[in-house]
Amino acid sequence: SGVWGTVCDDYWDRKDAEVVCHQLGYTATSYWTSYYGAGSGPIWMDDVDCNGTESNLWLCPFKGWGENNCGHSEDVGVICVANQTFTNSTHYHIRLSGGVSRNQGRVEVYYSGVWGTVCDDYWDRKDAEVVCHQLGYTATSYWTSYYGAGSG
Repeated sequence: SGVWGTVCDDYWDRKDAEVVCHQLGYTATSYWTSYYGAGSGPIWMDDVDCNGTESNLWLCPFKGWGENNCGHSEDVGVICVANQTFTNSTHYHIRLSGGVSRNQGRVEVYYSGVWGTVCDDYWDRKDAEVVCHQLGYTATSYWTSYYGAGSG
């Protein structure tokens, strides 16, 4: 319905947190219940019971959208451990390097055992969108040479 909401921590465990982190493009999980405090808005999910193999949290069994017996003091939180390298089926790797978080930085490609940079000649928003999509992001903002020179 276009409204952000929270997830209740009833029955929340590591498998549920792993699904969230994998859905966001991370490889490892440390999970917490109610660590980040109360959220606001609707509590969309309760009694989430993932088996750990689901690709999205909403594919896990749960009570039903908006059906809960929770208060916001039970909102779940997770800490995901970043893996900044994306591997596709042809065994090329791509990452963002030099930014302050995993979703920004200089584009680097791993080829023949060496990390190298991508020249910004003719680089535009469409190229940035491809990289961001490949890394699992949906929106793009780009600058050329903003993150400094790379090596390789």
